Amino acid sequence: MPNPKPKPGPGRPKGSKDKISKNLKQVVLDTVAKLEKDKKSLYEEAGKDPKWFYANFVKPMLPKEVDLTVDGDIVVQIVKYADADNSTTE
Repeated sequence: MPNPKPKPGPGRPKGSKDKISKNLKQVVLDTVAKLEKDKKSLYEEAGKDPKWFYANFVKPMLPKEVDLTVDGDIVVQIVKYADADNSTTE
């Protein structure tokens, strides 16, 4: 008989703030405040400079570390941002 899966640890204490969410919220608030000060909108700046938008909003939301166990094949499809409308993949 196989061993049962170990139970997860206690995790974050109930009611405590998630550190990543707290840090991300502050990054977003600081960036939006700077844009407002410069009379710019987030939407316009994201359209003008997608790399800036990625670095300031998307990247902070991505996990820094990923732990993965796979039983089988993995297929990875990379779509370049510029080609997303054309559905071109590499």
